[in-house]
Amino acid sequence: MVNVNNSYVATPPIDGGVLHSGSLGTPLPNDALEVLHETFLANDHGAVGENGIAINRSKTTQKIRMFGGGNFRTVITETDHSVKVTLLEDDNTVVLETINGADNVIVHDADEDGLKKTIYHGRGFADSVVGHRHDRRREVQALRHREGSGHRTGRGH
Repeated sequence: MVNVNNSYVATPPIDGGVLHSGSLGTPLPNDALEVLHETFLANDHGAVGENGIAINRSKTTQKIRMFGGGNFRTVITETDHSVKVTLLEDDNTVVLETINGADNVIVHDADEDGLKKTIYHGRGFADSVVGHRHDRRREVQALRHREGSGHRTGRGH
């Protein structure tokens, strides 16, 4: 017999988004009813696409065969996890910082034309995550050149 009480349909909250972020070390809630830490609340990514947040997991296995061809053991050789989400509020500063890296988004004071944002697309997201700026990257490359075997490493030389 069909029982609709055995199913759950996710609906977004009407008072905020469903995706929040915080830096490492920010206290996590103990359960789903606990109020989020203020750092998470300040980093609300707003509305997400109709598919919500998709978490994909995959694994690759290898069969170890024994003499005679039987399967002795199956081992996991690789695992992969990914998260896919469509962020709809593309003018939200938190969304811009997530996509481009916080160091690549500059919010200027509002003037008569309104709020202005500068987004640097030439710098890589990974560079901003680990705290390297373009000029810092050149310093690291120059240091490698001085300490290395006499040839330059990296790009931009």
